[in-house]
Amino acid sequence: MEKTSVENTLRKEDAPEDSRADFSRAEYAVLSEACRKQLCEFERELNRQGCWNVALVAYQLKD
Repeated sequence: MEKTSVENTLRKEDAPEDSRADFSRAEYAVLSEACRKQLCEFERELNRQGCWNVALVAYQLKD
């Protein structure tokens, strides 16, 4: 059976520290208004489905 993206994410979180992505150079992403609107709509949909303690955050790596 094929693994879901959630299972793959959990496997990555269980990976050794040195194999994880380096987010020390990350900052909040600069998003267009349309993108922010889509994120808000997605969060509302998650809430309707019973996922209350979820916040979507977009990051981007600094140059």
